[in-house]
Amino acid sequence: MSKSVIHIFFVLLIVLTFTSACSSIIPHNPYTGQQLVIGIIGDAPTQIENERIKFKSLTFDDLIKNDYKKLDAIFIMNDQLAEASKNKYSKIYTDIQIPIIFIGAHNSVPFTTDDIYRGEGDFVKGMPYASGLIQGKGYNLTIYNDIETRDTIELFYSDLFRLIEKND
Repeated sequence: MSKSVIHIFFVLLIVLTFTSACSSIIPHNPYTGQQLVIGIIGDAPTQIENERIKFKSLTFDDLIKNDYKKLDAIFIMNDQLAEASKNKYSKIYTDIQIPIIFIGAHNSVPFTTDDIYRGEGDFVKGMPYASGLIQGKGYNLTIYNDIETRDTIELFYSDLFRLIEKND
């Protein structure tokens, strides 16, 4: 082989390696499990278009009155996290028998102790996208490749629904 052919081969190999390492194909794996009814405190996620999921609006008063028994899980959305961190709710979260997920919170500690939620703001790469309690265990939940796009958010919720179904 001539030196120019070998040179071209290596250049193509480097280019292919670089471009394939930089591309990120997001798996498409929509939730197809059992019908779930999710209680929502705050604004329901607009990215979710799945006939297997029904959202039911809740309030913090509903939590206090134990008016969540027919739900598969509860999501407390980012816009309600400051209220959710008040001490009067912490015992409810630890006693609740269904998954409770704090969307936008980097950990569940401020919701289960006397710590104060300090408003973590927007998604931060390398930090959990949500946290929650499932059967009394704390979970930190991340999004695919730490990249916030419509596709990764859809995948996040599909994976979250599978986790809820598994713990139902």
